[in-house]
Amino acid sequence: MVAVRLQQADTANGYILDGFPRTLVQAKWLDERLAALGGALPLVAVSIKVDYNQLLRRITGRRNCPVCQSIYNLYGKPPAKEGFCDVDGAALAQRADDTEKVFEERMRAYEALTAPVVEHYRALGRFAEVDGDRPIAEIAVGIVAAVERLRS
Repeated sequence: MVAVRLQQADTANGYILDGFPRTLVQAKWLDERLAALGGALPLVAVSIKVDYNQLLRRITGRRNCPVCQSIYNLYGKPPAKEGFCDVDGAALAQRADDTEKVFEERMRAYEALTAPVVEHYRALGRFAEVDGDRPIAEIAVGIVAAVERLRS
């Protein structure tokens, strides 16, 4: 699927792969694939770094409205009335994968499978970290600056 998508004309000037590659095997496949395309921009990787406890709060505190799709966080952006949507009053829900147990499993998988991808691109000089504990607009500016720096 990725190989087919990267052959589309609208990827010629760049594209974003969110959450891919997740493993070293995928990273090496992607590097080889891009080299085979000839003229393709080299992949650069940017990681949004967030403190473990802050990330845990963001994930486990997330609630959403099944009616209007509004998103809340018990710690950062709670609803006015606990457990209910501010917009339509519907009962808020927690996704099944937003539990502490699932979060811990995802973090173990990251350490085992994805951390080597970070080291792979760091060794190639094509990796940057952006502080994810900042306001969204500042994170976006940091991502753009990192990509521009790695591309030059």
